[in-house]
Amino acid sequence: MGAFRALYLANAREFVRDKLAMTITIIMPLLFAGFFGVIFGRSGEGIRIQLGLMVQDSGPAGQQIASLLEGDRTIGTVSTRRGEMDPLLESLRAGDLHVILVLPEGLTQRMSSGQPTALPVYYDPTSQVSSGVGLGFVRSFLSQANLAIASAPELLTAEPLSVQVERQSPASFYVPSMLGLAILWLGVFGTAMPLVEMREKKVLRRLAVAPLSTRTMLAGQVAWRVTVGIAQAVLFVAFGILVLGLNPGNQFLLFPAIVLLGAVAFVTMGYFIAALSPSSEAAVAVAQVVNFAMTFLSGSFFEAELLPSVLRPVMYVMPLTYLSDALRQVMVDFRPMFPLWLDAAVLGALLLLLVPLTIKFWRWE
Repeated sequence: MGAFRALYLANAREFVRDKLAMTITIIMPLLFAGFFGVIFGRSGEGIRIQLGLMVQDSGPAGQQIASLLEGDRTIGTVSTRRGEMDPLLESLRAGDLHVILVLPEGLTQRMSSGQPTALPVYYDPTSQVSSGVGLGFVRSFLSQANLAIASAPELLTAEPLSVQVERQSPASFYVPSMLGLAILWLGVFGTAMPLVEMREKKVLRRLAVAPLSTRTMLAGQVAWRVTVGIAQAVLFVAFGILVLGLNPGNQFLLFPAIVLLGAVAFVTMGYFIAALSPSSEAAVAVAQVVNFAMTFLSGSFFEAELLPSVLRPVMYVMPLTYLSDALRQVMVDFRPMFPLWLDAAVLGALLLLLVPLTIKFWRWE
């Protein structure tokens, strides 16, 4: 029993001292659980749905449904805008509206005769809020309206009609976003941690005394990793076009420049992390924090409206937000979050900031 207790305590002490094991097995799962619990545990709470409403029916049923939507009951969760179809559709395509509900002419008469009616609901399939929260709200509202107006559970139903299906698809959002993540991982995991391991094994020290200039050695290492990023981009484009049927955007000629700028910026970030990390365990911890923050708070997996309101401003300070947005614009003409020049300016500013800091803190051993 004494031997068992001694081995048990020895393993416990070794585990506690191993920061890498602590990070991967305890801290990171807790962060993931907390983040996804907040995102998916709110059931739409905190998301303000922008609903367009076109009322073609002048009878009491149409007016009553419109009044229910515009009443005090929905304040804080839904903002309703009445209008004509063309302006409402334009706002939906621009992202200013999440869904459009149409109350067609003759609705009152059909409801009076007990005839089931499918109400057209326009939504954007490329928007997670539109296709998920927005459509879900309309279906839930119509279920309540059936009971409140006609005391019949299936009299009014939703007829989803997608907008932008031919121009964009969910793949148009995710393929460029995943390329942005791949470039992030190239810098964080493919650059920072190998460099720290090379320093610990004295490889960098031997390179430092080699008959080559420091600038030449660093340029060669950066160039190789940027080449890997370009190869990733080629594979993503080929997969998107040949497998998913994506069409190159009108600004596709700018795609190589955005990929090159993003790859150089994030590989430089990897060098900066390596410069600050005294050990491989520290590099892993820093890399995990940077990866977690940028992956889930950059708008690469979730649209800004799905994030808790307190976290939405954080998205605007994440460099990956601007890289993913730029890639979506130039790769497939996806609707922008920011002007393309602003995306490029932020990535360029990041690079200009990191280069002197990396040079200042760089250590060969």
